[in-house]
Amino acid sequence: LCAHPKVVAIGEIGLDYYWDTSPKEIQHTVFREQIRLARKLNKPIVIHNRDAHEDIVKLLREERASEELIEEFEWLALESSADFGRVVYDGDEFGFAAFTGSDDELDFLSVPAVLSPEELREALKHRQARQSRRAEHAPAAAHPPALFRTLAEQRTLLHSLVGLQAKRTGQPHGLIHAELRRVCGGPEVSRATVQQLQARIDRLRASLHG
Repeated sequence: LCAHPKVVAIGEIGLDYYWDTSPKEIQHTVFREQIRLARKLNKPIVIHNRDAHEDIVKLLREERASEELIEEFEWLALESSADFGRVVYDGDEFGFAAFTGSDDELDFLSVPAVLSPEELREALKHRQARQSRRAEHAPAAAHPPALFRTLAEQRTLLHSLVGLQAKRTGQPHGLIHAELRRVCGGPEVSRATVQQLQARIDRLRASLHG
């Protein structure tokens, strides 16, 4: 399959130390095999790296994934963030937006892999219903007050929520920001206060869980 002309890369492959569900030794073995497969087929690789920076570089060098990695250099990983959107299975979608590390996200990530198709569909339906019940009964003050977050943290959270809204609605990020300013008031994000950003965050949260 990987040798098919329409397969343009091998990935995502890599290491993930955030979730303590797979021993590092097994991850290393599988990662090495995937690197060797990519070299054999002369395909580029797409790396997944979560809290495994040093081991990623070490294994890439040991497996000679690229001649560019032989010399010493300063490695700078690009920062990224991701939140749970939904599960797509057999043509249907289950669940809705949730934050990284939340009970809702963990609920879907913990679905057993050894289920029949019918059992998996029922498990996803059950978890979606449970997520909806959590949203309905969540206390109004479940999130920390804005005063306990810095401006930078508020901006990061707002951008993350805007990204979720953009994926859910298909609207451009700029349009969502403009609508938030129209409804909530205040200047652009770079000049808004913590409280002004919190009003937009609350508005987005209500929309995402509505």
